[in-house]
Amino acid sequence: MPTRSITCTGRLGRRLAPACAAALALLAHAAAHADDPNPYSLGVLETVSHDSNVFRAASGAPVASDWISTTGIVGTIDQPISRERLKASGEFDINRFRDQTQLNSTAHTLSIEGDWATVDRLSGEVGYQDSSQLYRYSLDSLQTQTGKNTLDSRSAFARFHLGVVTKLTLDAVVEGMEQTYSAPAYRYRDLNRRDASLGVSYQSSADLRTSLSYRRTRGDYPHYRTVLDPEGQATTTPDRFTRNDVILGILYSASGASRLKLNVSKAVEDHSLIGSRSFNTWAADAQWDWTPTGRTHLTFDFIRDDDTGTHDVSLFGEPLASTDATRRTAFKGQLAYQLTGKITLNASGSFTKRELDTAFAAVQGADNHATDKLYQASLGLSYEATRSILLGCNAAREHRSVGGAAAGFVTYPYDATVLSCTGQFTFH
Repeated sequence: MPTRSITCTGRLGRRLAPACAAALALLAHAAAHADDPNPYSLGVLETVSHDSNVFRAASGAPVASDWISTTGIVGTIDQPISRERLKASGEFDINRFRDQTQLNSTAHTLSIEGDWATVDRLSGEVGYQDSSQLYRYSLDSLQTQTGKNTLDSRSAFARFHLGVVTKLTLDAVVEGMEQTYSAPAYRYRDLNRRDASLGVSYQSSADLRTSLSYRRTRGDYPHYRTVLDPEGQATTTPDRFTRNDVILGILYSASGASRLKLNVSKAVEDHSLIGSRSFNTWAADAQWDWTPTGRTHLTFDFIRDDDTGTHDVSLFGEPLASTDATRRTAFKGQLAYQLTGKITLNASGSFTKRELDTAFAAVQGADNHATDKLYQASLGLSYEATRSILLGCNAAREHRSVGGAAAGFVTYPYDATVLSCTGQFTFH
């Protein structure tokens, strides 16, 4: 699969009451102090939010709104060690709901990465990430769940580069990941995946870099189909899949204020049980960063692909609404405008279209295709009171419409509004 252009999916982006604008401000704050001689930081944060539709209930159905608080501890390390560098970050959160107390939970995200280099133009990175987050609501109307369901994700990678500072660079990447759900009803969605890729990139000029790579993916849904025999013994059959991608990439810096990243791939995917997911397809993703003025930063993202084995459970901060699509096409635009030296305005808008089947819904005798369209918009302000104190508030709106004969089985329309404010205090 092509490298995805995902934004606002960091430590705040996956929180169950995501303040996307505040998250972007926090990341910008960290980047502004990336060269700090003190490589360590420790912080505390508090997010208070109101969600008008906690379970994303269908339009016309009773909805549950709630107040949610998230109290967290965050820490980072970015320590150079000779030619190497050690980077680590972590966050531990306590989530509390005023009314839906069954969702009270803890969450964490931990990551560590080591960058290394040799004198012979050989370098690379190795890393590991562990995450546990609350999976708040189901994706289709057949699996309405208001109880607690936790999604645990673990992944590791190793990347090797030969060249880097030369015009020609060879790259090799090995990755592995797994996702598991705590609720028994969701075990059939558990996922394992392994990737290996080999590529070459060519820096033809200071402004243009092109690459060509091949990726091999193997994975499985280990508990996809479970059948009980007459004696009540369960037999589980996994769905195993493979995918082969040939990826062409372009990185073009038109000027010091503009950069375009584009990946296009031809993919062949095959499944042992889910026949509808076996196909040949084109996939693409792109990101354009533009800084027209010293106060304004614009980012535009595009992606077209399916979701089999994707690393992230959210797209552009979208809360778990893109998984299980046979194909998704998404656009997003983000604006960060510095009103003053301490105040930043953040705005974003996105559109996501999913093409769906009934591979993860037990539907008999029905057209197994459906589509849905999700529109999202957010507006927020962040205030960097001091180097250590950052405050931000955000308002976000979601609207989803559906179509197709199977829409009632695999998707449904809904509306939701999330208002949130975040404060963070960081010790450097």
